[in-house]
Amino acid sequence: MRRRVFIAINLPKEVTAKISRSVEELSALFDEDAARFAPAENWHITVNFLGSQDEQDINLILQAMQTVAEEFTVPEIQLEKIAYGPSDMIWLTGDHATSKALGKLQNRLWDVLNGLGVRFKEDRRAFNAHITLGKITKFMEVLPDVEKKINAEFEPLTMDLMESTPGNTGSQYDILSSFAFKESVD
Repeated sequence: MRRRVFIAINLPKEVTAKISRSVEELSALFDEDAARFAPAENWHITVNFLGSQDEQDINLILQAMQTVAEEFTVPEIQLEKIAYGPSDMIWLTGDHATSKALGKLQNRLWDVLNGLGVRFKEDRRAFNAHITLGKITKFMEVLPDVEKKINAEFEPLTMDLMESTPGNTGSQYDILSSFAFKESVD
């Protein structure tokens, strides 16, 4: 059986609660059915989208994640603003340091996954840390101004292998496995 999987950083509950207040305000700016907002439990930062993988490759992915998690101390994640992203998306973006740090994590995962023979489509553009909050679903003459500063920060304890299952009202995401990052030595 093949599964649609990706590697992600999930958000702690207190960060999700903080973002939820802003998303509620934001959704009121749109005409009915003009935008669809993702449920808070689906918010995450995708580090590597790996697509459809069989069980053998999922075992290799888990091995790669274990290896990389033991090497990496991920710095504090700083989420800084809500803005429009590409393809009619509404994003919560990370700051430059967050994108740079998670880009290094992404590249290391690619290297280990490639070394193990896992096949997936690589996107070698500079990593842009973001959470997809919503999507524009209907044309509007004028899009509302969604740009808003957010000050939400956290230290991720794990990176997670997630499965995406498409549905009528959007995808459902389930954590298949989690790997703790190396503890920082202060």
